[in-house]
Amino acid sequence: MAEIVEDHNWNAPGRRREAYPWDDWTNGKIWKITQGEDFEVRMSSMQSQLRNRYRYKAQGFKVRINMFDTPDNDPPYIIFQYWRKEETDG
Repeated sequence: MAEIVEDHNWNAPGRRREAYPWDDWTNGKIWKITQGEDFEVRMSSMQSQLRNRYRYKAQGFKVRINMFDTPDNDPPYIIFQYWRKEETDG
């Protein structure tokens, strides 16, 4: 059951860390991430996380995303790239 606490050290260790390396993934390079290796959520959920990453939208990033289901029981994967809005869409 939820409870009220008198005080809390907000700088204490144990704070949630990022699930994904967003700073790396927004370096402008093209990334391939594989379900079951790089992420565990459904493909559509990961696509939503990539599209809606608010922190990077606020910094002027856009993202391209392609999702791939693979034959031969290989795990599905996503190819994506973040780039700044002022760069060409090429």
